[in-house]
Amino acid sequence: FKSRVVTLKYILFSQSYHEYGPRFLHDGSITWLEYAPNAEGVFLRGDFNEWNRVNTPFKKLSFGKWLLELPAKADGQPVLKHLDRVRLTVASKVCPLSVLSSSDFS
Repeated sequence: FKSRVVTLKYILFSQSYHEYGPRFLHDGSITWLEYAPNAEGVFLRGDFNEWNRVNTPFKKLSFGKWLLELPAKADGQPVLKHLDRVRLTVASKVCPLSVLSSSDFS
């Protein structure tokens, strides 16, 4: 029975891409969900916000989840375009003197 539970946990983990990361919606808005349980803050920066480190913070949810909702531009187009460079930045208390960049999506 225990091996089935472990196997199920691996299957659920391997399917997490269905929930996490950026989601481009039909109305041009973008939702982005990340899992960072020890984070003090999560931010998205890139070409779209002139690489500003703090202008685009994620909202902290329960259970270590972080959510970012980016509305569409006035013309209905997404704020992020194909091949835009962005970086997900995670601020952590683990090393208070540094900010950890966990992902570079360029």
